[in-house]
Amino acid sequence: GIIYSMAYGLWEFGLVYQLMWFKSDLRILDNPALQKAMGNGPTIAVYMLSHAQWLEHGISYAKKSLIIRQLLSLASTLQTLNVPLVVRATQSFHSLPNDILNFANDASVSDIYFNKEYELNERRCEQTLAELATCQGVSLHSYNDTCMVEPGLIRNKKGEPYKVFSAFKRELIKQSSTLMRPLYPSPSVQENTDMLTDISALLEFQASFEITGAKDFGTSQTWPAGEDEAHIRLESFVENELERYAIDIPGKTGTSSLSPYLAVGAISTRQCVQQVIQSCGDVMGGGDGGANTWFNELVWREFYRHLMFDFPQVCRFKPFKVETDFLPWRHDKTLFD
Repeated sequence: GIIYSMAYGLWEFGLVYQLMWFKSDLRILDNPALQKAMGNGPTIAVYMLSHAQWLEHGISYAKKSLIIRQLLSLASTLQTLNVPLVVRATQSFHSLPNDILNFANDASVSDIYFNKEYELNERRCEQTLAELATCQGVSLHSYNDTCMVEPGLIRNKKGEPYKVFSAFKRELIKQSSTLMRPLYPSPSVQENTDMLTDISALLEFQASFEITGAKDFGTSQTWPAGEDEAHIRLESFVENELERYAIDIPGKTGTSSLSPYLAVGAISTRQCVQQVIQSCGDVMGGGDGGANTWFNELVWREFYRHLMFDFPQVCRFKPFKVETDFLPWRHDKTLFD
């Protein structure tokens, strides 16, 4: 079973940890920050749980449920690597930088590793953490995880971001051999640490969430948690459904059903692309087949994240094309009816 306790005050003994900060990357396979952290010394992990932030962002019941269950699965998986996971409650993105640095100080952490997020609030949070960490002598190490190619690298001849999907896709494919991030294997098992897994805050929240929340509606059965479950679905989709993916009939179940797992980081876009390449060969040369169509959809997912990075106003309910914010909308209910 998981032991819920902590060990502090390790500075005096000279034992210093690397800290892996999990966010929307709840897995051990193909996790750049986790791989780098464990490659540089004894590692512990933390997840900062902010229900108030979830409420502010309108996170659905189904997604909250999957995050909770994925964290429980992750804690067990990390134990196979001898990496303790600690879940801490925090009020919001504003309080998170101080909270995580306080935890880092108590746990004798010298370096914090994390995978970047490209939404506006998340980027601001990471920037504040960087400023505070510098003052406290804690080193930060950040990596691209959610995108095949890190946002900011794909540019047109004028050095500007692409605003049209087809041009973006051509450039991504053209530079994929040099810009696409590598795949990362599972890290090697490390020696036992003096710190123990502590997910008591998660269990406490889970209990209150299940009592006060809406009915499950079969969420846990429809979207079982676990990194293994995500890969089973990916392999099954590629083997059995991918050929029919290009036939877009709304009444038929033709999607991969991987969106929730991509959203919480139980699997990566990079892993999805690699699975298709291994099974179907080159999917970057174009074509109308199912594999090419699905690759196209993954690139659309990528494109939107690059736009979000370069045009952060879209995270603030502003349109991508600023001039469309001045369209003379008519709010005429009678005409609407």
